[in-house]
Amino acid sequence: MVLFVILVWILLQISRQIIYQLFGRNFHPPPGSVTSRETIPPLVISFLGDLAPSQRADIHLAVGLPLTWVSEQKDRFRKYLIQRKDVKFSFDGTAYSIRIVGCDVFPQGFAAVADKLAEFKGTTMLCDIGNGTMNIMTISNGKPNPQKCYTEKYGTCQCMLSIREQLMRKFGTAIDDDVIDDALRYGKADIGEKYLTVIREVAQQYVAGIMRRLREHEYNPELMKLCIVPKD
Repeated sequence: MVLFVILVWILLQISRQIIYQLFGRNFHPPPGSVTSRETIPPLVISFLGDLAPSQRADIHLAVGLPLTWVSEQKDRFRKYLIQRKDVKFSFDGTAYSIRIVGCDVFPQGFAAVADKLAEFKGTTMLCDIGNGTMNIMTISNGKPNPQKCYTEKYGTCQCMLSIREQLMRKFGTAIDDDVIDDALRYGKADIGEKYLTVIREVAQQYVAGIMRRLREHEYNPELMKLCIVPKD
């Protein structure tokens, strides 16, 4: 069988130097076993639950690159990922075996709307906000425009950094990132109101920064729709 899935975790089994080695950087995954449930995406756990230990699965990878990298680097990236076709790994003490039969490379964020392109009439600006970058793509009548793809270094980590800086500047204190994350997600957290106020103000400034960058890339709400893909 051929399973068309996005398995970033399985890519880590192929090599400990997946992306950054390809682009000349010395990258190593953080310490810890990738075979623990805490470090594996639910999608992969579900996939393994359907795969018998003795079964050999054929995998077709669907992976993403930043928008502005795709045109120049997708072929090298694809070639690198499929150079090791047979992969063996263990999960919860059970050995598995897979075979990489193919790989497609897509712009990051594109997968979120790929199955809905037929519904995209007129012009749509796709904004994929990740941890470190914000990728922007213009889609015209269901067709991505490669000439209007941009990457901004304005991911959610910039918002977190600004919040920590403001809290330290105003109150001389640091708040755990999980608490800040709760405040951003739910609008509340088990902290004093003065701290929540700062977090909300910085978050509003960050959102204003997103919209300003979109306008710099010709976003006009009267001429196009906006589709934002947030960080998970």
